Amino acid sequence: MLDIIAVAAVMLHSFGRMGCFFAGCCYGLPTDGSLYLEFTNKLSQAPLNEHLHPTQLYSVTLLLSIMVILLMFKRHKRFSGQLFLIYIVLLK
Repeated sequence: MLDIIAVAAVMLHSFGRMGCFFAGCCYGLPTDGSLYLEFTNKLSQAPLNEHLHPTQLYSVTLLLSIMVILLMFKRHKRFSGQLFLIYIVLLK
């Protein structure tokens, strides 16, 4: 059961982080680099018109990578709970 929960949890977690991106919360530090976000909507929780690291998108990329790894291990798992264990290890 935990293996099923692991795959579902990582998918739902990535949807939640996309929600953070759309709401403008959980924003990153200011940056002068070429990869940045600039929030202009007054309803956003992020500072307006500043170049910020897109930490929400970094997190979504990491979570989707973890999901791909879990799905690759799903075919070759050796014991029940292995996917959940891999999820916990990769999330930390």
